[in-house]
Amino acid sequence: YVMWGAKEAIYKLYGKPGVDFRNDIIILPFDYICNTMQLCTASLSADGKTSTFTLCYWKEGDSMVVVAY
Repeated sequence: YVMWGAKEAIYKLYGKPGVDFRNDIIILPFDYICNTMQLCTASLSADGKTSTFTLCYWKEGDSMVVVAY
């Protein structure tokens, strides 16, 4: 759920159509179980440049919340 939420958060932050979730947004490997800070990193390749994002995630009830910045 974190991976999908991360891709959704980056897509919404970017705000332009045409991003390919599979090829344009890459989530770097992270350890979900041992990652006590609940952070991960991702990159977006679009418009000829690559941007890097930090993502914070947490479980809220039955849902996973992911915020990109």
